[in-house]
Amino acid sequence: MTDQRLVTALEAAVLAVPGVVGLYRSGTLLGNALEAATQAVGLRDAGSRLRISEEAERTRVEAAIGVSETAAASITVARVRDAIIEVVAEHALPPADVVLTVVRVEPT
Repeated sequence: MTDQRLVTALEAAVLAVPGVVGLYRSGTLLGNALEAATQAVGLRDAGSRLRISEEAERTRVEAAIGVSETAAASITVARVRDAIIEVVAEHALPPADVVLTVVRVEPT
């Protein structure tokens, strides 16, 4: 199980990046729907909006973000990646493999 301090630090770091307007649950539509259903009936607690898997040699972090149209998405994505890599390193975990998906572009 992922350390809640790591989850909190990662979510805060992602949301602090200029140009990020939202952090959404990562994963497929069907997977998210099933997870929401199990949470609704009390079979599971609400989890992180990030998917984090810690392995011996790498830490994989997946995030789905919303970005502002006022900032170039490529720059925002690069900044989010850097923020995630920094937080993972601060927690003395193996280097991060980061998978980011822009799921929304927010108009200004």
